[in-house]
Amino acid sequence: MIKSVVLLALICAFTTAASAEQLSGKVLYNSKDNRVMGLKTSSGLVALAYGTDMQFTGVPAMDAVKSCDEIEVDAVAKGPGKEIKGVLFKMKGDPASCQIPATSVVPVADMYRALQDKSAAVVDVRNPEEFAKAHFDGAVNIPLVEIAARLEELPKGKPVILYCSTARRSAFAAAMLREKGINSSYVKGKFAVKDGKPQIIE
Repeated sequence: MIKSVVLLALICAFTTAASAEQLSGKVLYNSKDNRVMGLKTSSGLVALAYGTDMQFTGVPAMDAVKSCDEIEVDAVAKGPGKEIKGVLFKMKGDPASCQIPATSVVPVADMYRALQDKSAAVVDVRNPEEFAKAHFDGAVNIPLVEIAARLEELPKGKPVILYCSTARRSAFAAAMLREKGINSSYVKGKFAVKDGKPQIIE
């Protein structure tokens, strides 16, 4: 009986370890409030969701991880995205050497027009909870941490315009999509609701 329990524990431990993926790179985006981290890795940009049971080595708290710090992350599948399970701090980086890759910014008026004439796909990269509270009619919700796995949901042959609450996540998402050859841009400004209507304040 004891041998069986030990064997089962070893199998579970091996399965958990085998399902984890280790990513190494520089932190380009880190938001505890939005539960999102963006990394610049050797294979490109990747966004990860914070996990509830995260543990750190050499990192007192997630807030201590600053932009451009180099870290290693253990990530596991979480729906279409990936969730961070562990973080190993490696070294502090130079902010001048790891900016988010340049991408295209479009005027808010272009997004409003696209919502009406469908000339571009408008994607809200906020979390589902944020989207449920308020969003633009005609916008599709694909959270930043899921967008790389849901590219097939983007219409073929159309540009993509992205927005979020502060333009930080949407800028990162636009850079990720451009890496994959998708014509993407984002609107600068903050999402707000005024008189019951959503708007972007530039």
